[in-house]
Amino acid sequence: VLCTIHQPSSKIFDMFDGLVLLAKGRLAYYGTISGAMEHFANEGLQVPITENPADQYMEWLQDPKLQPQLLDHGGASSASQELGHGGRPSLQGTEMTGASTTPGHSGSYIDDFSSTISETFAVKQKTVYPISKLRQTFVLFYRDLLNRLKDRKVLAKMIIRKIIMSLILGIVWFDQAGDTQDSIFPTQSSLFFMTILNLADTLSMTILELFVFKALVLREYRNGHYALPPWVFSYMFSASLYLSVGNLIMATPAYFLIGFRSEAKCIGTYALVNSLLTVVIGVFGMGVGALTGDFNTARSALGPVLMPNLIFSGFLIPYDDIPGYFKWLYWASPVQYALTMLNINEFQNKDFTDCNEDTIPDQCVDSADCFSDGDELLEEQNITKENFGQDLLILFALWPALALFMYYSIRKFIRSA
Repeated sequence: VLCTIHQPSSKIFDMFDGLVLLAKGRLAYYGTISGAMEHFANEGLQVPITENPADQYMEWLQDPKLQPQLLDHGGASSASQELGHGGRPSLQGTEMTGASTTPGHSGSYIDDFSSTISETFAVKQKTVYPISKLRQTFVLFYRDLLNRLKDRKVLAKMIIRKIIMSLILGIVWFDQAGDTQDSIFPTQSSLFFMTILNLADTLSMTILELFVFKALVLREYRNGHYALPPWVFSYMFSASLYLSVGNLIMATPAYFLIGFRSEAKCIGTYALVNSLLTVVIGVFGMGVGALTGDFNTARSALGPVLMPNLIFSGFLIPYDDIPGYFKWLYWASPVQYALTMLNINEFQNKDFTDCNEDTIPDQCVDSADCFSDGDELLEEQNITKENFGQDLLILFALWPALALFMYYSIRKFIRSA
């Protein structure tokens, strides 16, 4: 299709060289514009002077009484002249001559017309773009990032919302991350809730966001503005960057209000794990949103995706207490890996000041829950220092794996729309 014109004026209509009229998949007329009026006149139909011929032809073809007659007598223009004017060639220079217009011959005209169109306007199977796909990715990434940042009011509301949620968490667990036995549970519970807040906020945005861009992407992709892979991955990179920065803004006030470790290495590690979890969950959310196919289904999928990550994170239910048929959900949960690394980051090499075995009665030493340092606590919870590197590699490996899942989900979503 080169172009479409809805209800062309009579002047525009007269500019066309040829005319094909179809109804119910059958040929009603194939010929020149000027020959159409003569063709319908032979059927006893005259176009009123005040009417646009194009509108009148459409009206006749939709008339249930006239339609059978017009389709039975459909065929080529009786004028038997070439399509085209002023020396321009017709479609392959074919003359529409002498074919019988008796009933039953319209199929041959359709075959001739189809083959003529196919040969004249052959479409290349491979689309050629003016710039490379890598360049498309950079351009689309920059455009999407600008689009996210251009509305300052929306951006400000998002930042304020995240800061308020962070302040609530920070005030509830204010200065709870201490160096005593009593501070262990509040520290771990606040780490858990900060991680879950990251998870919920990221999923709620990414599962539904694709439907905001749907109309624009469908129009631009189908018009050949860019290939699908550059758009999908530029969308992934821009959304990941936007969400990661937003979640770091959300985590910062709570981190210092709760009193987590203030060493630069610990702060940097927390930021790395928090951002990596955001990216992994974000990519997964984009794929799930595309897989659902519509907004309402995507919205209802938020709970089923959120709950397993929350329940099987290793905090609410210890691994040993998880039923055997659900243990795979523990190993499949990105939250579990992030939470393990955050606990190592917070408790490794941390000394507790209130665990002095000399003050515990001899008969209670073996049964007392008293940890002299964070390493003993981690060992009690079956967490080792080596878990950090392993879990970090697993999260990094999940990223490209889920990116492929996201790509094929979006491709199916776009192509089936």
